[in-house]
Amino acid sequence: MEPSEKYLYDLTKNVSKETSQFLVSLGLAVAAFLMVAGWILHLKWKDKLGWGYAFALSLSFAFLEYIFNTTCTRYGDFKKVFTPGQMATLSIIFGCFFTFVIDKVFFYEENDWIKEIIGLILIAIGTSLVLWDNDIKKFK
Repeated sequence: MEPSEKYLYDLTKNVSKETSQFLVSLGLAVAAFLMVAGWILHLKWKDKLGWGYAFALSLSFAFLEYIFNTTCTRYGDFKKVFTPGQMATLSIIFGCFFTFVIDKVFFYEENDWIKEIIGLILIAIGTSLVLWDNDIKKFK
């Protein structure tokens, strides 16, 4: 175990499984928001930002995303609160949700909201099925 991982373990050794699941989920949500923001948010100012600035902005978002994502997935795996596949599923669903939100808030897209919301609900149902039985022992 690396010193930084040992520090994180020592810091959270008395944290319940439910709290660890919440912290991992929250961190993955922040990471997903940062990645989606890095992907598309610079397009909001495409007439004012040159390619170099857009690249630097996207890279800064992606760098922060990697910090959150790596920390959360290693912590989640170390504490055995989610499997790697479950954490990947959470990242994908959060990414879909934040793509929808950023698209509506910053770009004012007037697509068919009903179809998009139904799609998000179906994705959420699929995610629930993946996360339904979270007994990590049978995965190891």
